[in-house]
Amino acid sequence: MFSSVLTKPVKPSHLEKTIRSQFQARPAKADPAPAAQHILDKGLALEKPLDILVAEDNLINQKMILKVLEKLGYNAALANNGVEAIRMLDKQYYDLIFMDVQMPEMDGLECTRYIRKHYAKQPVIIAMTANAMVEDREVCLKAGMNNYIAKPVKMELLVSMIKETNFNTVVNV
Repeated sequence: MFSSVLTKPVKPSHLEKTIRSQFQARPAKADPAPAAQHILDKGLALEKPLDILVAEDNLINQKMILKVLEKLGYNAALANNGVEAIRMLDKQYYDLIFMDVQMPEMDGLECTRYIRKHYAKQPVIIAMTANAMVEDREVCLKAGMNNYIAKPVKMELLVSMIKETNFNTVVNV
């Protein structure tokens, strides 16, 4: 903040010089906000139109992921647990499911195994979990999830996963 050091007793000329130096024009620092604005572009939903389901039991995480997806142009559906996710998948096909791993009634791993076993048209399932160890990622992939994202979710990673995932290669079981 201050580039000069003031020692006591302060000489008036040194004080004046220090104060003036703080008000001189300085190069503006880059504002990180525009980069975040650029990442959260509603054009993504036009570029990659997807029906998205979020299976998440935590209210704060629900609000966060739904808001991020909304800023990307998506109107995602919400399931509070694996049982609800399956009920919703029975009524409508979703291209992408963001699946929390730890949920009540039916966790994300069990829900994914059920989906992989019982549905002919398979959605892309991306795990969302606070468990960020390599072993946790392997457990998710072994259960049948396509990818894995650790919480707190980094927006750049979420956007790149949506952009880079090939949703045209539907696997029929």
